[in-house]
Amino acid sequence: MAEKLKKGVKDQEASRKTRVTKDMMFLAFALFVVFIVLFWVFSTSKPISSDIGKSDNAINYTGNVQEFSETLYNAESISIVANVTDLDASNSQYVYACGAGLAGSWGKLGKNISMLSVYVIEGDSCTYSSPSLNESQVSNETSVKTASECIAEIESANLNPAHVTFYIRYGASYSIFSVNTAFIFVDESFTDECSFRISSSGKTSVITSANSS
Repeated sequence: MAEKLKKGVKDQEASRKTRVTKDMMFLAFALFVVFIVLFWVFSTSKPISSDIGKSDNAINYTGNVQEFSETLYNAESISIVANVTDLDASNSQYVYACGAGLAGSWGKLGKNISMLSVYVIEGDSCTYSSPSLNESQVSNETSVKTASECIAEIESANLNPAHVTFYIRYGASYSIFSVNTAFIFVDESFTDECSFRISSSGKTSVITSANSS
């Protein structure tokens, strides 16, 4: 009996540590989003320009990247949905990193940061985060909801043709693009970054697990 009690205590402690680790990772992710926003608000007010050649030869994706990119360029709002359900910290870090890169790109395009929504879904729970800028002061609204509530909000936002949504999950590097949504899978083999930016030709290029070499 004593041995079983000890085992039970150890299992509870391990579960608590895993939960704390995941909570800390999300907190770091939320703070990183705010940091990125701060950096781009005070360092530049213009979208960056650069030539991107690799995306033209992308093969590890399905859908029309250019059509999605055009929607993204004209978008007024964006949702980033990071699903870390059943992932341990060592794997969820790739999902968070991808989300942070996409959040930073929204600022690089000179978009309204208050129109950025970040959802982290884990099982039946969901954490919502959205930065806002008032008189050069950046704040970050964070709230805990059910996964169903977040999904309903995301689906409602997707009805707006001026809105784009990135869904990020852990998995073998691959992406699926439609007119205003992108499903991105990342794992430890993805060493580039999730981002989007404007090339010198004036077109938006999307760099994700799908189109990096």
